[in-house]
Amino acid sequence: MELVRIDVARHDPIAQQVVAQHVVITEAGTRFYPVRLRYCWPSELDLMARLAGLRLESRWGRLAEGAFWRK
Repeated sequence: MELVRIDVARHDPIAQQVVAQHVVITEAGTRFYPVRLRYCWPSELDLMARLAGLRLESRWGRLAEGAFWRK
């Protein structure tokens, strides 16, 4: 199936949001896939965890390797 995909996005660094639209055009028609993301910085995650009563057990050099929280 042949298709054309168009992705457009707007980044608002003040609101920490990305608003995007994926448009997929095929012979069967056009489909729209809206996307809205809100991101936060590691320091904000730390604060939210602390407010939830969690404490930091350890932190790795890369966020992908994770920080582990415990009650």
